[in-house]
Amino acid sequence: MPKLLIFAPCEKVAVGQQDNSSCLIGILQAFELGGISEAGETQIEESKTQQVAPLRVPLHWTIFAFWRLNEDERGKIFEQSCQLITPSGKVSFDQVMEFGQDPTEFQRVTINAFGFPVPEEGEYTLKVSIGERGEPRIEKATYPLTVKRKANRVSPQEAS
Repeated sequence: MPKLLIFAPCEKVAVGQQDNSSCLIGILQAFELGGISEAGETQIEESKTQQVAPLRVPLHWTIFAFWRLNEDERGKIFEQSCQLITPSGKVSFDQVMEFGQDPTEFQRVTINAFGFPVPEEGEYTLKVSIGERGEPRIEKATYPLTVKRKANRVSPQEAS
């Protein structure tokens, strides 16, 4: 099975034109959301029964995985699955990408996304799994992403 060398969500991946190197820009760790109205709270409660959350951080982001294939694996087709799991255990998204057509030792897989789903506060888990095409996939790594809400500040006039 290919060896996972790097797995990270980031804002952007730049690829060197001369040496084909990868540069991860803005590695993601956490999101801190502003106050959400009561209507937003209702949407969050309703979204627990849905697979995709209606609330999203408006962000272009990329999931980056860098694999090393041994000589016997080169040229074989592999499927990489990336899932984002909410704090309550629901799958927010599941994206499968194939790679391995290029018979090189190192393989880069990037998944571009817009909007980070935030149906609830807490620790999200980004999970990567791999398997040969048509075979069961094996989990190789997880990456934690935390979503926190800022406390709504009350001015002294509002408190009285």
